[in-house]
Amino acid sequence: MKTLTETESVATLGGGGPLTLGGILLGVFAATVTHAAKDIYDNWGEFKEAVADGWNNV
Repeated sequence: MKTLTETESVATLGGGGPLTLGGILLGVFAATVTHAAKDIYDNWGEFKEAVADGWNNV
């Protein structure tokens, strides 16, 4: 049985560089959710009123 070098094992397992499309998309998603949560937290009173108005206008 042949022992693989580090480069060969990474290539065999499909490993890429530190930046992959999945990692980038996950980072963008996390940043978006964090930004939205902070915006709601900072403007909680206005957000609560907007939700109440939306429910009352249905």
